Parts: sequence; structure tokens; C-alpha cells
Amino acid sequence: MELAPMPDNEVERLRALYALNILDTQPEVIYDRVTRVAARLLDVPIATVCFVDRDRVWFKASQGVSVCEISRNESICGHTICLETGDDELSRLYEIQDMRLDSRFVDNPMVMGPPNIVYYLAFLLQSKTKENVGTFCIMDTKPRSFSDLEKSLFIDLGKMIDDQIKSIEIASNFSIYDLAIASDVAYKVYDEMDASLKRKGINLTEWKVLDLVINSDFATPSNIGKQLGLASSRVSQILEVLEAKNLIKRIRSVENSDRRLVKLECNDQGRDVWNYGKRVGDQVVDKLKVVEKA
Repeated sequence: MELAPMPDNEVERLRALYALNILDTQPEVIYDRVTRVAARLLDVPIATVCFVDRDRVWFKASQGVSVCEISRNESICGHTICLETGDDELSRLYEIQDMRLDSRFVDNPMVMGPPNIVYYLAFLLQSKTKENVGTFCIMDTKPRSFSDLEKSLFIDLGKMIDDQIKSIEIASNFSIYDLAIASDVAYKVYDEMDASLKRKGINLTEWKVLDLVINSDFATPSNIGKQLGLASSRVSQILEVLEAKNLIKRIRSVENSDRRLVKLECNDQGRDVWNYGKRVGDQVVDKLKVVEKA
């Protein structure tokens, strides 16, 4: 799988996104209505309005999607925001008629497993200053080919979302310098943590799952997938790895009325690995703070 690339203007793009103050906000009628109309009008099972954060893609509205965010690295929209656009609206369209024939996505978890995406069409959402902050997209589980008229209707719906975004009164208290440091520090922390954890036989994504298991009163595979933005098949793979390494165990719920639910618990060895990862993360952050001050 080819990971989503990083746009050249990533710092400016994130600054424009954060200034909107839209991430993690409550559902709104306009966004829900547009995705609902798109799904019905174009006869597709999935329609979303999403915003591409530093390491996640967050859904403001969606039809046919049960999670609220997914990993940016595994997302298709992470590729879409790298598109260079012109003044014409057609340049903001990004279409893949059959993901299974595209080497970048053929082994993507969302293509290989649920929701089994085959077709993808997106309209880039932009800030007032033309940064690509997100996408309005439709997806299908089979190849599609829309007419020029249908694409025109799709663009009109996308413009409604785009106009809504541009009408937001943006925050002005963001320092591009501070944001650059914050983004850079985050990536360095992830890279150093991942390298250190691999010496313990675990990677960063697996450690994040451990973190959720330890800090949740009732961790379940579905909850983990929703919080980390991972497909259920990917979560199952990670849990199997962690079990094989004797870091977690699964037990049937005895407290919950539905005894079919499986609760995940971390054993002593798993807690040792989790503590190690936490110490490494804290040390990296402290070290980078000293470097930045200097």
C-alpha cells in the first residue's frame, strides 16, 4: 500500500484547517443533507464530507460510513488533498474508476476489506486562501462512470459545502511558526517512538492499541477501530499479533448483559511494554523541547 504523500504546503494547509475550528464539531444539517442527496441522486452507498488533519481524516458528515475518522496514511483523501488545482472547478475533481487497478490502492485495507471501495470521486474543499482542507466524496463497491451532467451536479453539491466553509468566521490566533514546530515535533515523536518500540518487538500502531486497552474500562475491537480510524480487518490482525506476543487477552463479558461481547485486557507483560512506550514518548518530547528552545 502506498502511504498518502505530504503536500508541499502542509503547514499552511493545516493552519487554514485549524483556523476553521471545525474539527470534532457536532453534526450540522447542511453537511448531512448534501451527503444524503448525493448518495440518493447518484445512487452510491457512500457519501462523505471530511477534513484531512495532521494524521487522520475526520468525517463531518457521512452516509454509509460507521466510523468518525480514519488514519490519514491509509486514506484515499490523503492523496486527494495533494492535487494541484486551477481556477476552474473541474480541476478540483479527483476520480478513480477502479481502485483494484491502481497500484497505490490495490492492497489498501478499505479496498481489500470493508467497506470494499472500488470507485471514488471527490471534490476538493478549499479555504478562502485556496488551501485544500478536505473533500466531498462519493464511493461505490463497483466500478462506475458518471456522465458530464452527473459530474456537474456533483460539483454543484460540492460548491454548497465549499461555500459553507468559506462563510465560517476563521480564528486569527494561529502562529504559522508555532504550528510548524508542533507538526514537526509530532512527526519526530512518532518516528522515534516507532523505532524504539520495534526494538521491543512492537510497532507504534500496536502500542496505540495497547494504550486504548489499558485506558478503557471496556475496550472492544469495534471501539478500537473507531477511535484509531482502522478497518475492522486491520484491528483483528493487530489483536492477533498482540495475543501471539502474550501482551493482551480476550475475555467474555460477565458484567455486560450481552455475553457475546469480548473485553480486551492487558496482562503484566503488556503493561511493561506500554510503560516503556510511554517513557520513550515523554523522553522524545522533552528532548525536542530542549532543541526547539535552543
